[in-house]
Amino acid sequence: MAWRVSIAFLGLLCFGLLALAQNTQPPIPVSQLDPGTLGQPGFRFAGGVPPVVNLMPHADGARAGHLWIGNTGRSLRIAGEVDGNAPEWPKNQASILLKDHVEVWLAGATDVELPPIGWGDQFGLHELDSANGCSEIASTPNPSSKDTADHEKCRAWFVAQQKYRPLFKRLFVRQWLLASSVSMESYATPAYGVISTKYAGNGLAVLEPHGDVSFRAETRAGKPGYIFEIDIPYSSFPPLNTLQLSELRLLVDVFSAAPQGRRYGPFSSTSATRAFGKPETFNLLHFDPPRVFELSPCGDKLQGADIYRNMQPAWFIPKETSDNPYQTDAFLIINQAQGYQYEPGDTISPTVRPVHFFWHGIGAGEWICGPLFTYRHGNTIREFGSEVSQEGFDARRTTDGNILIKEGPEVWLSEFGSGQCGACPRIQLKILALDSNLNLITLLDLGDTIGGGELLPSSGDITVSPDYTQVVEYLQTGPDDNHLTWSSVTCCLKSGSYTECGRKEGVKPPNPPVLKLRQN
Repeated sequence: MAWRVSIAFLGLLCFGLLALAQNTQPPIPVSQLDPGTLGQPGFRFAGGVPPVVNLMPHADGARAGHLWIGNTGRSLRIAGEVDGNAPEWPKNQASILLKDHVEVWLAGATDVELPPIGWGDQFGLHELDSANGCSEIASTPNPSSKDTADHEKCRAWFVAQQKYRPLFKRLFVRQWLLASSVSMESYATPAYGVISTKYAGNGLAVLEPHGDVSFRAETRAGKPGYIFEIDIPYSSFPPLNTLQLSELRLLVDVFSAAPQGRRYGPFSSTSATRAFGKPETFNLLHFDPPRVFELSPCGDKLQGADIYRNMQPAWFIPKETSDNPYQTDAFLIINQAQGYQYEPGDTISPTVRPVHFFWHGIGAGEWICGPLFTYRHGNTIREFGSEVSQEGFDARRTTDGNILIKEGPEVWLSEFGSGQCGACPRIQLKILALDSNLNLITLLDLGDTIGGGELLPSSGDITVSPDYTQVVEYLQTGPDDNHLTWSSVTCCLKSGSYTECGRKEGVKPPNPPVLKLRQN
């Protein structure tokens, strides 16, 4: 019985320690602000607005103070007022920890959900619960090597991913060290550098920290201490996993100069339970009203298709441009997959897969959008569940009120590159029709695999008339490279469908070519 009581007590103690690690302070309200110039004037003084959070000393000699936090619609604005002696600002980045400075942490979520450690090939994903899983995968029907040496490489790869993943998660958190002449991001940036050099993380460029954070400080008139303002542009934010920004995790620490022999000075913080690099211990910001982002005029969801064409939740890093109100770019967190990747090799787990959103206007308040094909007219939105390519994506309305939608002409390659002529380029053109009842019909699906030899064309091209009523496909064929000729097939749109309306041999292909493929 005593043993059971002791176990129960230890469990309760562990739960209590876990609860203490969470920030249980009430959410900090973030109001909408006029996006004026930093410090013109400080919004903290407007209308006697009270501060929204106090700074709590975490050591003797730390400064007391309070903060105001607002959303300008383009940035997060923080203003602070602290007491104490006049600040000793650092002269450069190397001395910032020894001098007065402000540290700001920001995260879009308390944690980042990652897929199990693994990789993929054209047959599917290989996911490992432990390094022992390397032997289990080798015993499957997949044609992977069963050599002991390869098993050990796989086990070493698994261990390397365990070390890599904490660095990957750091790319979703920001820590800025700020002073009167210094602004530097010091948490995600070093992690990105290590990943780039040690883990061949070249595919993670979308996660490289960017943007500048502005800091301005001045002494208080007739009082000790100082006031400061910080402006964090959306483009400097860490990745977000929601288009409706109603919550963020923020931590602000105000450091005084370090005493002789110490690495850093006493500090005060907005969080009583702050822990280095732990977003769950940061303060919770609540935006009222929320800042709503859009990916396209069609109201696309924050999602995208992985290489297996499965829809996955996405993340994005917000940006603000004067010529485009939409975000357009996001990314998925996935395991790397490619053709014939039966062993992990030099893959990293996870990596990211870019998702780009695009659209074409048809009329007032009317668009077609991709990559998940969507139509919008006013408040009517119709998702068709298929993917479309941006290359040649266009539309026009016909005299009978239907909409012709063009995808291509384009050259594309299989992502896996597996199977017969798997690495060969393909040429393709699709034309769809959308009627007044939003029924989608494929009118034309034209294309070929370009491979050469006796069985496949050596080259090809496709032209489309401006009104889409005539399409010509050109193909170059022959028994060998010394006996190649061009032929063409013409398709014409009549009575709502495409039919062959011409075929010629010995023709000349378009010059210049429409598709950047032809060698001759």
